[in-house]
Amino acid sequence: NRRHPQHKDMVRWYGGPFNPVDFGEPEIAARVRDLATRRKVSLEAFARSRALRQQ
Repeated sequence: NRRHPQHKDMVRWYGGPFNPVDFGEPEIAARVRDLATRRKVSLEAFARSRALRQQ
């Protein structure tokens, strides 16, 4: 909505105009999968470091 008070700020934050056609479901699924993998690796590393500290 170009009339929204925060429109200019959002376009600047995003880096340009948003086109929902350019942002498809396969790309979203790949990004979510990547985030989930990174989170899992981080949680496993945290658990290992915590176990080492408790020894």
